[in-house]
Amino acid sequence: MYLAGGSSRMWWAVFWVFVAAGVGSRLHFITMPYKVVWDEAHFGKMVSWYINRTFFFDVHPVGGKLLLTLFGYLGGYNGTHSFESPDKPYDGYDGIMAMRVVSSRVCRRCAEAVFWMCFDGAALVPLGFHTVWTLTRSLPASTFAAGLITFEVGTITLSKFILLDPLLLFFILASFHGFTFMHEADDRSFSKQWWFAYLYTGAMLGCVMSVKFVGLFIVLVVGLYVALDLWQKLGELDRPLLSVAAHFMARVLTLILLPAAIYVGVFFIHDQLLFKAKTLHAADEGTFSPGFQMRLKTNFLNNLTQPKKLAYGNVITLKNTNLAGIYLHSHNFTYPQHKVGKNKQQLTGFGAKDVNNYFKVLFPEEDPDLGDTFYDGLPEYVMNGDWVRLYHMTTNSLVSCDRNMSLVTRKHYLAYAKAYNLTDPALAAKINRAFDENPEATVSNPNITMWQLWSVHIVGGKPGEYVKALDSRVKFVCIPLTCALTWTREKLPLKWGFNQQEISCSKNVMDDYTNWMVEINMNPHLKNESFSHLESGFFSRMIETHRVMTFINGRLVTTRGSR
Repeated sequence: MYLAGGSSRMWWAVFWVFVAAGVGSRLHFITMPYKVVWDEAHFGKMVSWYINRTFFFDVHPVGGKLLLTLFGYLGGYNGTHSFESPDKPYDGYDGIMAMRVVSSRVCRRCAEAVFWMCFDGAALVPLGFHTVWTLTRSLPASTFAAGLITFEVGTITLSKFILLDPLLLFFILASFHGFTFMHEADDRSFSKQWWFAYLYTGAMLGCVMSVKFVGLFIVLVVGLYVALDLWQKLGELDRPLLSVAAHFMARVLTLILLPAAIYVGVFFIHDQLLFKAKTLHAADEGTFSPGFQMRLKTNFLNNLTQPKKLAYGNVITLKNTNLAGIYLHSHNFTYPQHKVGKNKQQLTGFGAKDVNNYFKVLFPEEDPDLGDTFYDGLPEYVMNGDWVRLYHMTTNSLVSCDRNMSLVTRKHYLAYAKAYNLTDPALAAKINRAFDENPEATVSNPNITMWQLWSVHIVGGKPGEYVKALDSRVKFVCIPLTCALTWTREKLPLKWGFNQQEISCSKNVMDDYTNWMVEINMNPHLKNESFSHLESGFFSRMIETHRVMTFINGRLVTTRGSR
């Protein structure tokens, strides 16, 4: 039905000439340069991570990268090349060229040739030729279209490297190819040819959406055609409603459910392959919720056991509870002195797990009974409304706030870390004196530590309710200013803030970005409990991944606005 037929020798001659020309133009100098080029450094790393079963995050869907991995695996690539930067040579790494091309020198399995011929840029040529033939039944028009695709320099160039673009172009054109079949078979409803056209188109739509979301445009083209076609059928007065319903359900099955099943199936393969964290401190998995991270082997949260309740003296990490939330972080660098004054250490948000993310929860008044650096005696748990201090252990400083404006989000107060020595009796006495004075009368005095006191508020909590790790959403409200510690979603300047996330103190204490969660909660004197019941299931992980993809994509394309 869809081919010209064996009697048309000219048709077949032209077809195979362009197939040969398409393959030859793509294979010409395919191994040059024999080193990492452009975005191969990006997608090559991902292929290595797939082969090594190592988790990573990317803003694109997973299907195209899985296909590249399949090509590399069939060619014998073992995932050891670092792809750390462009110009890194491929010498000594078998199988990498299989992701660019099939050649006798590196091809080890016959199946590899089949896969590559389906998805290489050369396949665009016969697809384009036959698409135009299906629409026009004109050999000159088909020849012209095939010639444009064969000798288009940009397409040839993209087809020579380890990129998603050749796969994307193939599936877009294959979807449109199936679309022309649908149009041609419209007068033979529910025949074998009709079902083939719809199933083929639906499968290609599922594949194109699995490579890049830009494939949505071809989905819209097909969707608009189907909607108009159904509307026309509904308007045919002699057509039974049962027939219209049958057409509607057939299109739902082939053009909605089938593509969705392919997309979910491809993501399931991705999810099953990537089950190991890169390192204990990797940033990719740190972007996700604790329940998501619990599935990843070698992640700190995998098989986690720790105290359930937050007690004074515990060593903790604080993670913002919002999508792609960051960790509260500090380090030995200060804010610019001419902007906020001397010795104000940066308090930032950091996406990766890091030793500088750890804080100790201290009493509002100093307690000399520290013993082995943890408070002696029975544990005193932090409850809704309690006051705490947050001590940054690696820099010996306390989380603080003052009346200076934050340096990026100017509507907020500055949050910073101030040097503090737990063993200094003079400072301990100063804290005790501060509690004997009126906070309103002493708040302007920088030597008084009311600025380091934070009131803990559990979102939706009741009086006397305990703060629970990985469960409670809490706000930390600065006592003198009644502002809440918040993640502004802005970056600090690279020059002095290293592009880390800005943390400030917001007067809008109801803002969702003032909500934090105790993730790590360590205390050797408290009973550990398992948190395995919080591990996310497959569909939860899939939904969260796509929410993070949307969030990160949005941050890549929007410019910063004032808040």
